[in-house]
Amino acid sequence: MTEVALKKGFSSAESVSISQELDQLLNLYDTKKQIKPDNKQLTASHHDNGI
Repeated sequence: MTEVALKKGFSSAESVSISQELDQLLNLYDTKKQIKPDNKQLTASHHDNGI
């Protein structure tokens, strides 16, 4: 993304498109990252309760 932005400009259509795709992927990653620790916490709770 940086290479395209430096060559074609930060507001070029290609730079904006790449930036938007990157934002979507980072948001997806963040969402999945937040869900994973909760699952581990639930598993630990079940073990503590003898389930």
